[in-house]
Amino acid sequence: MSLRKKLLLTLAVPGVLLLAVGLAAIFSLNHLAQTADTILADNYRSIREARRMQEALLGLGGALPEQERATQSEELAEAFENALRACENNITEPEEPKLLQALRSEWNASRSNLSSAHISILSEKVSRLITLNEEAMYGHRQHTRDVARVLTFVLVIVVGLTVVALIGFSLLAARRISWPISEAANNLNRILASSRARDDIGASNAGEIERLQAEVRNLLGRVSRHEAEQESKLSALRQRLTAVMEEMRDGIVLVDSDLVFQACNRIGNRILGFEGTEARDQTLRQVLEREELRPAFEGFLQTRPAGSQDLAEVKIAADDGERVYRPHVTPITGDGSEPDGYLIVFWDATEHFELEESRRRFIAMLSHQLKTPLTSLTLSVNLMAERFSGENEEADELLTVARDDCRSFGELINELIQAAKDTSSGMRLHFHRVDLPRLLRVSLKPLVGQAKEKGVEFVDRLGESRFFATVDPVKFPWVVTNIVGNALRYTPESGTVTVELEQTAERATLVISDTGCGIAEEDVKKLFLPYVTLGTDEPTGRHGLGLTIAKEIVEAHNGELSVESRPGEGTRFIITFTTEEHSQT
Repeated sequence: MSLRKKLLLTLAVPGVLLLAVGLAAIFSLNHLAQTADTILADNYRSIREARRMQEALLGLGGALPEQERATQSEELAEAFENALRACENNITEPEEPKLLQALRSEWNASRSNLSSAHISILSEKVSRLITLNEEAMYGHRQHTRDVARVLTFVLVIVVGLTVVALIGFSLLAARRISWPISEAANNLNRILASSRARDDIGASNAGEIERLQAEVRNLLGRVSRHEAEQESKLSALRQRLTAVMEEMRDGIVLVDSDLVFQACNRIGNRILGFEGTEARDQTLRQVLEREELRPAFEGFLQTRPAGSQDLAEVKIAADDGERVYRPHVTPITGDGSEPDGYLIVFWDATEHFELEESRRRFIAMLSHQLKTPLTSLTLSVNLMAERFSGENEEADELLTVARDDCRSFGELINELIQAAKDTSSGMRLHFHRVDLPRLLRVSLKPLVGQAKEKGVEFVDRLGESRFFATVDPVKFPWVVTNIVGNALRYTPESGTVTVELEQTAERATLVISDTGCGIAEEDVKKLFLPYVTLGTDEPTGRHGLGLTIAKEIVEAHNGELSVESRPGEGTRFIITFTTEEHSQT
């Protein structure tokens, strides 16, 4: 509650209390006055009517002329009757009913023959009625005075108690109101007392509010000095940060939540096509005007992801030739759930890109150079095998070994070519939503023929219904055919190779199992390592790159590739992946 409301509430309580006491006193005195007036008025009315009866009796008992006696007697009798009836209707004292009843009986009995004795009796009774009401009036007046004295005494006591209560309440209220102010001033004084920056207040005997004002002024001065120091430090930090950013070879760009540029270093300005400080107050959407930046930022502007994201490579022309940058966007989050801005770092990948291109060209050239003599060698070995088959058992065995070695060498060259395409850290996948069972059946069709020729049963459990998933339609089937090809290679005649697909709304599981020789437990752990062979007693054709590439492709689909195997019991490869939309990787 605010101090103003506390003060108003504190002043309202004694005001209401005084008002209640005053209203009670006024009501009591007014009620007493009204009661006394009513009683006195009733007694006075009875006395007035009794005196009229006395006047009528005096007239009836006096000597009236003979000619006027009859008329005057009737008028006086009527006046007496009316006065008596008025007294009967205005009874105020307990003794009045009995006295009026006796007066009524005497009057009714003597009215028709009114004598001096009757008039004397009636006069006596009327006098007694007057005396009764006069005594009652004096008694009521004395009682009223006594009650007024009592009420005055009670009112004085109540007012005194009220004053005492108000004094106590005022002291308590003053303490309750002034104590927090004094306590706040003391706390501020203790907090600031050890600081050299503290000002000398010099108001030890001042009021609480004055002390608090002085302490608050001192605190505000200290805060102001602290803000000035922090601003100076922050300015120096900004200058050092700006110097570091300008010396970096990578582009640094900072935008707010509305994608308005807040800061760019020299490289960032050059990448975005801005010069000097022109990038400020521009929006990130304006970079779409540059053709080379549009593919990289278009997806980010549409989705605005909450987490970090790598964007597509961009190539920017520079003075020293074309340079390649890999943008990385990191949201800057504050207290809320929505990002306050984004930090965009354009990593300079030119040297890496050039090295990668050199590696690919070298492997492609090496593969091409190796394929030409291998083709001639394979053709020669096949011709010799066809020509001299069956003539010499030892020659047939040597030719068989030579044919196997040629096939193994050819697969090694194919794996080298695939490694040149897919094992780089920047593997590019192109996702499309496809009917997965249909895509896999088309890809596995050549292997189904190989299984039939080898005498291995191929079991298709991909399902008859259509199932759509978002995958790379080239690289993902290659993973499956590579694993199925290995399964056929290690499965003896009369064995079985099974491809099974299980799917839910968000994930799919592809299981490739065989009844081949299996893999030892210690070899399973290193199965996906590159250039690792599993033993000399295995069939030829394994060079350790195929499964490494397959695992990377599956992980690029936000999936997982695992294997379960025991020697002599066959092998199961399990591919689990999401079926939702993927970003370009």
